[in-house]
Amino acid sequence: MAKSQHRTTVDLPPDDLVKILTDPDFQVAREKAQNAIDASVKGVSRQGDRLVFEVHVTQHARTKTGIDRSRTEQAVTTYTWDLKARTASWVYRDPHSERVDVRGSVRVEPSGSGSTEVDDMQIEVRIPLLGGQIEKLILKEVEKGWPRYEAVLRKFAAKAKG
Repeated sequence: MAKSQHRTTVDLPPDDLVKILTDPDFQVAREKAQNAIDASVKGVSRQGDRLVFEVHVTQHARTKTGIDRSRTEQAVTTYTWDLKARTASWVYRDPHSERVDVRGSVRVEPSGSGSTEVDDMQIEVRIPLLGGQIEKLILKEVEKGWPRYEAVLRKFAAKAKG
């Protein structure tokens, strides 16, 4: 199982950062910055401090060797937030989920006058002999796309700060 962690600090109070991370407009912009062809957000439920929503994405097909731009596929990421604790867990599902499990968590912590978003991701590819190599390819794509994610987050944080 491959794991990664990213920390991103912004100059906003923690609750304001959570508002951005749960904003459908932010989710769509984040996905499009990661080369999604289309993205939308569907609210699932909200009970007290528990918020569940899905991010639906149309993306280029992913294969064992990388991205196939001649085909598309659908993916859904389900986020379950504890707004009071400022934490979320998420699960990514696409046509390969039978063999590839991608999930993670988000935590927002106070950091000086701002806050830090801590993202943890776990990837498990259940394909004999090739699983570890595919996990490394997926992590490489995540690392390559992280600066684009941070740019979108900083843009939304600057707008929120006014």
